[in-house]
Amino acid sequence: MDVRCPDCGEVIGIPRDAEPADLLECPNCAGHALRLKREDGGWAATLAHRVSCPACNAVLTLPEVVKAGDTVECCGRRYQLTFEYGAFAAEKPEARMWRDRWLALGVIGTILSCVACLTPVAVLALGAIGLGAWTGHLDAVLVLLLIGFAGLAGYRYWIARRRTP
Repeated sequence: MDVRCPDCGEVIGIPRDAEPADLLECPNCAGHALRLKREDGGWAATLAHRVSCPACNAVLTLPEVVKAGDTVECCGRRYQLTFEYGAFAAEKPEARMWRDRWLALGVIGTILSCVACLTPVAVLALGAIGLGAWTGHLDAVLVLLLIGFAGLAGYRYWIARRRTP
């Protein structure tokens, strides 16, 4: 008996002692596994997703029903699954939030705006680089920057926390 790889269409032979839920390797798809199942008196294959453990690089085959946000365990640690670009990845739950570049920009911008709100420092810095005429408008610009960056950081933090189950 044979099955077709659902990803590339390659015909793959099934061993005689195969059971439903056994895994086969597709020779064309790099590292893809196929999960066998009985269907209409014959065999069918579905893609069995895999992830690598971030700590030990062990390859874990995921259950048939899995979604982003589920967790897997390896090496005594718990990892959260993400799904991007057609593949799953296992990540530490807290690591996902700080990968968000908009959140990082909001936090850094808020901190820099707070530091720049020390108006004497800003006046000296602008005077040193020849922009002393702008010192009269510093308060309006810095307060708007502070509000904007704090709003961006708060929004992205809320989005990141909402994704975490």
